Amino acid sequence: LGEVWIGGPACTYNVGLIQRATGVKPHIGPDWRFEEMPGEYRLLRTTRGCSGGVVGPCYACPVPRMDGNKLRIVAYSLPVSDSCAILDDNIAQAPKEHHERLVSQLTRYRSIDLNSGWEPWWWREWMWDCWRGLPLVAWRTAFDGMYEEQYARDLITFWYDSGVPQRKIWVYVLCGGDESFDQGFYRCQKVLEWGGEPRVQMYKPNTWLYPRSKPY
Repeated sequence: LGEVWIGGPACTYNVGLIQRATGVKPHIGPDWRFEEMPGEYRLLRTTRGCSGGVVGPCYACPVPRMDGNKLRIVAYSLPVSDSCAILDDNIAQAPKEHHERLVSQLTRYRSIDLNSGWEPWWWREWMWDCWRGLPLVAWRTAFDGMYEEQYARDLITFWYDSGVPQRKIWVYVLCGGDESFDQGFYRCQKVLEWGGEPRVQMYKPNTWLYPRSKPY
């Protein structure tokens, strides 16, 4: 019989459950045997990790456990393609020099998905000057708790006032966690009011095994 490896983001948060069910202890966090394999990947990361937000680590975020609680720049290679997706945990935390270098390498692409978006409390106006000329699929951010209302409002209204159409301002709104339904609904309404498009994400337990169609 071959050796069995188990790993990945979901496994990092369910180590005990998986080990009891399979007898195999999952790998926690990135497995560098695979992370540093050379190749042409349209999905890539240029940084990993995040130092948190205005109130420290975000309560529902898996990033500190998976990728660390400090941002670090990692080796990357851009694909020979007309599109790519960048999956950095918190690219807004990266230094200006990293943004300028990366943007200069992205100008040849016809479509770029900055998938994890911009954490609102790390946003700086020079980032707009740096990135606005690129063909981003959408300008993404999040409004996951009342504690970041000011930061989310300032960022969404800045993009909208700068000419980004509402249909391209995607705002993740986490609902069902530490706050009530009414607070989640309020945040969705505010995103619309400020000029963005709310994208609701339901917070569920790590061990949620029911179909996606089942309400929680």
